[in-house]
Amino acid sequence: MLEQFATPQKLEVGLSVEPKYNGFRVAIQCSPDGTAVAFSEEVFERKTPLHNMLDSLARVKQAVQALVSKGKGLILDGEFMAYNADGGPVPRRELAQYRAKGPVDDAKVHLEIFDILYHPEKGNVVALPYKERKALLHKLLRAHRTPLVREAPFRIVHTQAQLKDALGWAKQIPGSEGAMLKSMEHTVSLRESDLMAKFKTVRQLTGIVWDRHPVAGSKGVYNFYYGFGPISEEEAKAWAEIVTVDGKQYVKAGRTFNAKLDAKVGDRVRIEVTEMLLDASDTSKQRLRGFTPVVIDKTTEPPTTIEQAIAQLEEGELKKTELAVIEGVAKRISRADWHVRVAKQDEDERYVLGVVLVPDETDSQGDIYDEATVRKASEYFMEYARTLGLMHAHALGGDKVRILENYIAPCDFELGDQLVRKGTWLLAARVLDDRLWEAVKSGELTGWSIEGSAIVQMLD
Repeated sequence: MLEQFATPQKLEVGLSVEPKYNGFRVAIQCSPDGTAVAFSEEVFERKTPLHNMLDSLARVKQAVQALVSKGKGLILDGEFMAYNADGGPVPRRELAQYRAKGPVDDAKVHLEIFDILYHPEKGNVVALPYKERKALLHKLLRAHRTPLVREAPFRIVHTQAQLKDALGWAKQIPGSEGAMLKSMEHTVSLRESDLMAKFKTVRQLTGIVWDRHPVAGSKGVYNFYYGFGPISEEEAKAWAEIVTVDGKQYVKAGRTFNAKLDAKVGDRVRIEVTEMLLDASDTSKQRLRGFTPVVIDKTTEPPTTIEQAIAQLEEGELKKTELAVIEGVAKRISRADWHVRVAKQDEDERYVLGVVLVPDETDSQGDIYDEATVRKASEYFMEYARTLGLMHAHALGGDKVRILENYIAPCDFELGDQLVRKGTWLLAARVLDDRLWEAVKSGELTGWSIEGSAIVQMLD
């Protein structure tokens, strides 16, 4: 499908690669009288108004209203997202709490905006190509910069190599479940368009069937109840939902969508899921669930073990506890024990800290940045990117390197044998990948290097 969509013609014009967020798709409308309303899913038919949600989220509503002057109109297309105390995305199924009719805490919510349909000055812009709408959106949001309403990150690609790299980058954005591809010629249409495509990242697991329910009115179609394991008697004490199949115990993991498949209790089925959740807040009553599970076929492969399932959890899919769920598995995806801070490099914690950009100092490209520009670059990185790459070519996922700290030096200080000047941008990370860590220790990888693009204007 990717090759069919990303044709040489589309790549020549340019494809925008964007994260496929797993939040609420919303269209935000500001009327000339200052009214701000959010509509979900069917944005053009304006179904399911979420105005109660916006009325409950006072800070977000004020940020939206601040984008336009009274007497002007605006329609934005984007995604409603929320983040937990650890910075991980709140799963989509838990976003319903923000639809409450009364005031709710909106300290961790924001809107990721990827398109503009009606501009305060230009009016209706749906017939403009995506490239022009993106430029209008960028200018509008840049003029009213706020973390509550921000432009969704994107990359423009022109080659298959760039596309492959950008797809990996989009999946690593917090809250993303894949990627959206849009031609820069794309115009807004009510009909299906060959100028945009959606690519979701799924995880393939093998479950053992412990029950099946026939779907009424559909012969041979079932919902299958599946589990992971097997587990020992001792391990079973930590789980709230256990089932026995052929004398062995398994952890219940959910029910599949409708599937026309002749699988019986005890059979193994291959399943694709887009989201998982491990509730480990009570270590004696843990629960594991796979969401949007689609059955692919029957298989003779052994069922996915609990360890294997937990290893596939992504950020935001673990409700943490102070104890490791399974020693050596849950611990490596929990950030609760990351507390050691050693300057530059720490062997045990695989902690690295280094300079990204220094103000008023010429870089390798012959460019120089003042302190304000360095700060803006650091803030932009945290707001819109939060990803690291290898040699500006390969995006590194959260299973390889994780960002721990990002800050501007408040004063001059010494970092090891290096003098760090006030206003310098520093970044700290944990290196999880063994080969990358060896490259750090050997000196093959020596520090951070910023990547970016700019429209340069020559000054007299």
